Amino acid sequence: MDLPVSWIGAGAVNLIKNQGSCNSCWAFSAAGALEGAWQIKTGTLLSFSEQQLVDCTGAGCNPYFTYKALAYYTTYLAILEEDYEYTATEGTCAYTELDKTDAMTFGDGYINVAPNDKDAMKAALALNPLAIAIYVSQGVLAYQSGVYDDAECGT
Repeated sequence: MDLPVSWIGAGAVNLIKNQGSCNSCWAFSAAGALEGAWQIKTGTLLSFSEQQLVDCTGAGCNPYFTYKALAYYTTYLAILEEDYEYTATEGTCAYTELDKTDAMTFGDGYINVAPNDKDAMKAALALNPLAIAIYVSQGVLAYQSGVYDDAECGT
């Protein structure tokens, strides 16, 4: 599939982050999508707090749905990572204790793309970087670097 735009090349994607031993890939996916949307809107790439999502959505370090984390951003402002650092552990939500003046929200919402709908995914990708969730197969668990293209990666 030819991509409509390289959001990495456009500066709308941060460097890879490490979730550590916390099962919080969903939080990194959601925060990354919001970071890209913010960069496209403002021209400034920020790093939003994954720990905010871990602590404040009620999911903690458990498998969670990325779309639910994105829904959190329709109500609550994202806090910068430097103000709410990632600890790779479950904590108490500190949302009300922080200065949120430099934060943003998905006030207009977000779009869910149906699984395996390549045309809808391509159309969505033309607008913003995407938050992607896949089933974690043994192949994904063994991944170390490069482009992952295992046809057996799951759903």
